[in-house]
Amino acid sequence: MAVLRKGQYIGTIETKDATEESLTEMMVGKKVSLNIERPDPVNPKERLNVKGLTCISREGVKTLNNASFTANSGEILGIAGVAGSGQRELLEAIAGLVPSAEGSISYYPPEGGEKELTSMSAAEIARIGVRLSFVPEDRLGMGLVGAMDMTDNMMLRSYRKGGPFFR
Repeated sequence: MAVLRKGQYIGTIETKDATEESLTEMMVGKKVSLNIERPDPVNPKERLNVKGLTCISREGVKTLNNASFTANSGEILGIAGVAGSGQRELLEAIAGLVPSAEGSISYYPPEGGEKELTSMSAAEIARIGVRLSFVPEDRLGMGLVGAMDMTDNMMLRSYRKGGPFFR
């Protein structure tokens, strides 16, 4: 196994000799404790359930294949992977930005009940309280308007709300 860090070759290790600690140290450049002490969630409740989610691009390419997971209250769920492995498509489908070809996305709000997100628009999903944070692989291309400064980029979030700057 070869390890790269910031595009530079760090070293090679035999798979049989690799441990989480040795790989983490090679990837990060220093020893990192992987044992984080955290309390168990108090009375966790299912909030998001994704079952068999599949997405297909406009070109007919399968971009997400049969993804399933459950996120409970009190949890922070991180989705990570190599660019192009479906994490963007997964979050865009949950947010209602791209349609799913198969599967279901169920949201269980704190007040009870179940909402099926696959039939909702992005605005409807936001209105019922589903919140996602997303750091795209192309932060400049997807996350910002490059020709605008930081303040103008931050103001874009309030544009639809019609704040005092937009009347």
